[in-house]
Parts: sequence; C-alpha cells; structure tokens
Amino acid sequence: MFAAGSNVSLADISIDTPVDKMRFADREVFVKRDDLIHPDFSGNKARKFQFFLTQDFPHINKVIGYGSPQANSLHSLAVLAKLRGWQLDYHVDHIADYLKQNPQGNYLAALNNGANIVEKPKHVSGNLDSYVSDLAKQASANEIYIPEGGRCEYAAEGLETLGLQILSWMHQQNMTRLNLFLPSGTGTTALFLQRFFKRYLPQASQPTVTVNVITCSCVGETIT
Repeated sequence: MFAAGSNVSLADISIDTPVDKMRFADREVFVKRDDLIHPDFSGNKARKFQFFLTQDFPHINKVIGYGSPQANSLHSLAVLAKLRGWQLDYHVDHIADYLKQNPQGNYLAALNNGANIVEKPKHVSGNLDSYVSDLAKQASANEIYIPEGGRCEYAAEGLETLGLQILSWMHQQNMTRLNLFLPSGTGTTALFLQRFFKRYLPQASQPTVTVNVITCSCVGETIT
C-alpha cells in the first residue's frame, strides 16, 4: 500500500520499531516491523538511507539515483528528497508505455512526492549503471549521487542502528542465538548486518551471543 502524495514529516519517522511474534510452519518466528517506520519511508530502504536524513548537507539541493521505475528505492528516495527539501532526479533505462499511461505503485508514489524520473537517452549504448556513473563524475557541488538500491558505504549507519536494536531485543528476551532471515536485491542489507555483528560482538565482550545472517537473492541471478 502506498500513501502517495501524503504529507511527509521527520516527526512521523520512528526508527526504533517493535518485534512481533508469530507461528509459521510450526515454528516460532519473530518479525522486526520496519514497515512501521513511516507509511512512505520504511523497510530496508529507510535503514540504508538513514545517513542522508541524519547528516548535515548544507550545500546539497539535488539527489541523483537510478534503477527500475517500480523500484522500492525510487519511492524511498522521492520521500527522502521531499523530507530534505531536495530535488530527486531518478534515471531509468526506460518506462513502459502502459506505465506512463497508467501510473501506479512506486512509480506513481514517487511522482506524487515530486520525483523527476528520467529515461536514458536512446542514443546511449551503454547500460544504465555506467551511464549514471558518468553523470555522477560530472555532478555539481550541490548534487549528491546514491548508487542503485543504496548499495554504498553510507548504508552502514542505518544498518548498524538496526543491528544494535536487534541485539537489545535479544538481551530483553534472554536470547543468545538468533537466525536472522531477510531477502536480498543487491545484498547490501545482509552484507552490512553480517559485518556489523562480526565486528561488534567480540568488541562488546559478548562471545556467547551468535547472530547468523541468512539471505535469499530475490532480484536477478546474483547478488552484487
């Protein structure tokens, strides 16, 4: 569900989300409710883009992103830009005629939040990633470039916050072992969570606590 065109406010964002318990296939499963962060800015994209909300960017007024016209990151970046008072230029390989004529999903939500969605010029023979990378090299001082899906080191801040929340919840539950399951597109969330637990737990003198990050690629054939 998309709350497209709704008012977006930093005050409405709640990063410390609850954990619900449910039963699935006769097993007890816990669900971190990151869908409750904000109606328009939630899930792993909210975590990966947290850095761009919390840090100061006094000279930035435009963010440049790219990906699919129905990507979750498109909607999230549009909301991020709206929260910060920035313009979003989001580059896509192409937009299907049907979608142009019948806007829906993340595409519609992004448009309603002010996104400028730009198709790659037909004369450009390279792929979208290389095209936007070339644009980023020419970026002005007022522009910030975010790789597809937020797959960059900036994602570490929000995902480390998530990791700390998970460990705090485990402590409250007197739990010392956890299998953490999540889907992957680029694999960024799984990578940074795994790195966080591997680095943090020994330093925090918690050798008896184990968190296994388990993921499944849900986009394309490989995780990059």
